[in-house]
Amino acid sequence: MRIGKFAQATGLSINTLRYYDKFGLLTPEKNNQRRSYSKTDLKRAREIIKLKTMNFSLSEMKRLFVLDQEMEKGLKTGIISNEVAQEGLDLLELKYQEIIRRELQLKEIKKQLQHLIGKMKGFIQKRVSAHE
Repeated sequence: MRIGKFAQATGLSINTLRYYDKFGLLTPEKNNQRRSYSKTDLKRAREIIKLKTMNFSLSEMKRLFVLDQEMEKGLKTGIISNEVAQEGLDLLELKYQEIIRRELQLKEIKKQLQHLIGKMKGFIQKRVSAHE
């Protein structure tokens, strides 16, 4: 799939796709200097989009993908280094804790919004009742 169609399919801009390629995060095959994206690339792009929503940096995503590949190889060969496993675990636990913090912040914002909505509804009801 050419870059334009791939951009439409993923919702990512062409400039973003070029940047991801240059960064080494999403590297399609190249035929005569033209990018050709595969179904595997589409799956990777969707993973990147999900990880972005969880505040993973591009460097963290790239490292996570490398660790995942190393883990897959290790599962096939039966050899996984403790360092690789620990690094992956550390990164995932860090992000998990960040998500927990964000969730707590969102709950607080939700309470504040509910309070303000209640006040506004009360204000509107009073004005409507006063004009009747």
